[in-house]
Formats: sequence, C-alpha cells, structure tokens
Amino acid sequence: MNKKYLQQYLALIKEIEDLNKKIDRCRDEIVSDSVRGSNSNFPYQEITAQIVGISENKHKRKLYKILNKRLEQSRNLKLEIEDYIASIDDSQMRYIFEKRYIDGLDWLSISQDLGSRHESYARNLHDRDLKK
Repeated sequence: MNKKYLQQYLALIKEIEDLNKKIDRCRDEIVSDSVRGSNSNFPYQEITAQIVGISENKHKRKLYKILNKRLEQSRNLKLEIEDYIASIDDSQMRYIFEKRYIDGLDWLSISQDLGSRHESYARNLHDRDLKK
C-alpha cells in the first residue's frame, strides 16, 4: 500500500455516497395508468381497470450497470485501505494512519494527540513506516 492509495480514502467515501444517489435515480420506474372498457356479458357495463408496469429505458439500464461497477470498485478499494490500516501491528502507527487517512486529521493534531508539540513528529513516523 502506498501513500497515493491511502490519500484516496476520504474521496472514496464521498464517491460511494454520490454513486449510490446516482444509482437510485437510474432504477426502473413503476408506472401506472387506468383504462376504461366494458365487461364481456350483455348488458355491457363500463369498468375501469388499473394497469401497472415498469418503464424501460435502455440508456438508464446501461448507466445503472456502469455505476454499479464503479461502486463495487470504490467499495473494494475502501476495504483494502481499511484492511491495510487494521493489519498494522504497531498500535502507534495504526493510530497515526487511521487518524490521518480515515479521520482526515492534520499532522499537528495527530502529533499533539501523541504528546508532541511538533507537527513533524507524526509525519516523520508515518514516512519512515511507509518506506519499510
């Protein structure tokens, strides 16, 4: 795992949310209408029948498939990042990675949480760990 992938985490969350909204808009719509007719026996009486169906739109179906594929890719990458961070053995390093990439905190906040006044403390530990 490299820094480029880790930095995508917060954007992935927003992308997944956006894709879910777009997918909802692409779902087939249920449409209904009513028709008037008569029964088949004499004396004929007028009746109204309700008709329900699904509105088909080939463009929407294709877009739906494309969006679902993108959603699956985004979810998989998000899970890979979470799995990588969870697999870090050292609790301090796991904390640094989680706060930076999952919670989106800046280096100063993370360093202060770890008891340092210097912004570079957490960043230096992070960079050394990534080089391993």
